[in-house]
This record gives sequence, C-alpha cells and structure tokens, in this order.
Amino acid sequence: MKLNMKHPIKSAVLYWLMSFLLLTASACGPTFDDDSKNILKKPEILAVTLDPPEAAPGDTVRASFLAADQFGAISKPVEDGTGLLQVWMLSEPGASAFASAAADNGSVGSSGEENGDTSETQAPVMENIGILPDYDFTVYDSAEYTFNQDGLAPQLLSLIFFPRGVDPAALQNENAYGEIQKMIESGLAQMTLRTLVVSNRSTQNRNPRITAASAGINESAMQELVFLSSASPEDIAKARNKAAASPYEIKYAKNLRLHLSITVEDDGDPEDELLYQWISNAGEFRELPTEERDWIVPEYVEPAGEFSDQSGQEVVDPRSDPNLHPIWVIVRDNGVENQLGQSWVEFYVRVKK
Repeated sequence: MKLNMKHPIKSAVLYWLMSFLLLTASACGPTFDDDSKNILKKPEILAVTLDPPEAAPGDTVRASFLAADQFGAISKPVEDGTGLLQVWMLSEPGASAFASAAADNGSVGSSGEENGDTSETQAPVMENIGILPDYDFTVYDSAEYTFNQDGLAPQLLSLIFFPRGVDPAALQNENAYGEIQKMIESGLAQMTLRTLVVSNRSTQNRNPRITAASAGINESAMQELVFLSSASPEDIAKARNKAAASPYEIKYAKNLRLHLSITVEDDGDPEDELLYQWISNAGEFRELPTEERDWIVPEYVEPAGEFSDQSGQEVVDPRSDPNLHPIWVIVRDNGVENQLGQSWVEFYVRVKK
C-alpha cells in the first residue's frame, strides 16, 4: 500500500479502536439552524470526496474532506489550532459492504448483505491509518476482493474528525476507545464512512466537475465568481484565500434575494440525476435545490472584539469577518449500485452596510 502520511500512529490500541468504532459508532447526522438543513450552527463534515469514486485494483485514490462550522471552513482545530484534526482508516477488503456516499457521521448506512450484518468487520492493518488532511492510497489487488454479479466490490474508508483537535497521545492509551466513543456521542468527534467502488470496468464513474459559479440580483445580471472546489490544486489554503479575497459584494436590504448559480459537468452515467445541497452560515435559501438557488441576504453585522472588516485585503481570514459569508454547494450523482460521485464548491459573498 502506498500511503501519503507523516508520523503514522503505531499503536495496537488504535488498531482495535478503529474497528470497534466502525461497528458501534452511532453519532447523529449534521444539524443546521433552519428546517431546510442549509445554515450551519456547529462543526460538521459537509463532504468526503474520493477521486476517483470508482477505481480498478492497483489504482491510486485520493480521499479528502470538507468541514465547516458557523464561522466558516475548518482546516485546523478551531480552539488553539494544535492537535490532530482527523484520522483516516482504510479497511481490509471485505470488511464492509457498500456504505452511504454521503457524510453520514457514524451510521454504517446500507449494506450489500441482505441482513445488513457487519459483525465480520475486520480491524485495519496499521499501515492503513493516516493523519494528513488528504489521504492517498492504492487499491488492493483484484484477488483480495469478492466482486458481485455486476463486477463491483466495496472498499470502505472511515474518517474520524476532531473539530477542536485531539492530542495524538490520547489515542494510544488503554482508554482511547471509550474516550473517543464519548467524544462522538457528545459531538466533539464525528465518524463518517465512504465506500470506494472497485471494478475493472472500462467505463467507470467519475465525480461531477464544477466549472463555474456566479451571483447576481437577477439572472440577467450575473457576475462570475472566484471559487475553490474539491478539484482545486493541493494548496487549498491559497485557493480559499483567493476566493475569500474576491467575494461578490452586496449592500444589505430587507428580504433582498441574491441569485446564485453553478455550472456542473458530469461524465458519469447519462441517466444519473445530480443532487444538490446548498449550505451557508447565515441567510436563508429559497426554492428547491438545483444548480441555481436564491439566497436571502443576511443582515450586516458591526464587527467587534476579535472580528473585523477585511474588505480589500489581499490576505483574508473568513472566520473572523462576520460579513464575509461562505456558500458551499455539494453535488452528488445518484449513481447505480452505489457508484456515487461527489464534488463540492466554495465561494463568498460580502454583505455591506
């Protein structure tokens, strides 16, 4: 296995910990500040992307994730910026049937076994645990998998996310399992499952490609936006700063609607239906979620304390500017037999007085 990680956690305790969490984790899904499940109010995993979502034995796959809270995207622990933010775990072949491609935060999801029994789940080998934000791995050899009648086999990947960070040493003591289970139950940690589809098919599913984003008061006056996405270059911090420093700017008015739109290309199954989830940290989305949506502009907030107006700055911290609002769109294809592709896009709107 070829893994892209530094300082892997070599501990027999963690070895079994990950297996037990996979079997017993039961954290609830994301919670939002409105009934339409669009406005964040606490840390959440918004998306886990596999690139590609379907791969052949021996192929290299990159796993990455998007997490955010009411202040913006999370790229380091939200309190003091130290500690471990995430732990990836690649299961052994056959350790799981197909799980949901959505970020389900602990629910094992649907199973390829009719009875849904996951009691045969195996612990991962230690080389399959990584702690970098992006996790590169090589798919096992074909002989390791049991393919179904359609030539597909599941490869489970798990992610444990610690929004406030966790001391790596805490994962290597004899009480680690109980402590992390408590963290999951209390919301201090989240566990999410994704399934890579393994196949030798000549035509494999690929993630939808988000090629443009725009905003305007109406459809006839749209402005192209700077954005970042799950397909952005490896320097995600640089891409995020570029987008945050070039937001769409709009003056607040009561019940003012801003029309938002993205452009998506999909090379997957032509019968796939793309599914859209729009998320922000304020405002209110209207209409059904498609590639276009209206957003009710939130009120302007006077910066105070640790918050500031960063208009016109080349280097921007979106989490400390109360009027710089991120917009995320998660795009999923409905796939066939769980061959789900997933992408996300992030852009910014600044509310002015």
